[in-house]
Amino acid sequence: MPAIDARLVEVAEAATAQINAAVEDGYFVGHQFKAKRTWASWKSEITSNTCLQVDVRAMRYDTSELDDRGSIDYQCSIEIYIRKEFGEEDRGQDREIRTEVVDKLVRLTEQLHELFVENPETDDDIIWNDSKVLAVADPDHMARGQYFGAVRVMFDAPREIDS
Repeated sequence: MPAIDARLVEVAEAATAQINAAVEDGYFVGHQFKAKRTWASWKSEITSNTCLQVDVRAMRYDTSELDDRGSIDYQCSIEIYIRKEFGEEDRGQDREIRTEVVDKLVRLTEQLHELFVENPETDDDIIWNDSKVLAVADPDHMARGQYFGAVRVMFDAPREIDS
């Protein structure tokens, strides 16, 4: 029977589940959030003021190779977007965003990167291949009173195919 979901979608779902399990296990000290899988762009509006928003977006198939007559080895990329609109509680008396608030979000971005290095296997034979921090405290977002960080994660995701 053919697979129901695209392998790229399965990779994004597995990564989202792994992030949420890590939240439940207390991996991200000082942060509570629920990651969600989305097709939306990181340029879309933040849905909740002052709430930390973590989105997982399936990005692309980097490569796909026929392994043998019965399987294809996909390499898929996802991106994780970390966004937060800064509220009054995040600002000092001078109205500037407090440095320690941004520092904690930069560390969260690093932790999302490290999560897959430390735990390279998800369910369904999806295995971490490489990852890269793309952005932390993006200056354009900071000027608008928002944090934006991004991590790209690549996975090897073989799939058995019907012959």
